[in-house]
Amino acid sequence: MATTRDLRPSETPFDRFLTAPAGDDPGGRAVSVLSVLARLGVDPWEEAASLSRMAPERARQHLADLMQRQGDLVGVPGTLAARTRHLIGLLPGAPSEATARTRRDADPRPGLATIVAVVIAVLALARWFMGA
Repeated sequence: MATTRDLRPSETPFDRFLTAPAGDDPGGRAVSVLSVLARLGVDPWEEAASLSRMAPERARQHLADLMQRQGDLVGVPGTLAARTRHLIGLLPGAPSEATARTRRDADPRPGLATIVAVVIAVLALARWFMGA
């Protein structure tokens, strides 16, 4: 059986996304995103590139539409939103959920160490200009 490496021997930035499981077939075997796209007659690498250029919400909706068109995925409808969120997060340039949470929770105010360093620098410059 040909592997994805056989189909496209050089690594691409979309490999994590394309090889991730999109769902299961009726026999309980995992079906990759690459397989879903190929079964729909879509070039998987072109579609991955297109999705990576879209806004995240639009990309999630487009991927969900594609996955729903693939009729033999089992157990996807109830988890489709979570699954597409995870899959879109695997595209290059997409922030991971942990990174997004860190950015959202980051305090934009400078820390105490930064304030102390600036005050010391200002005092040192003032002393130097006064010739002391």
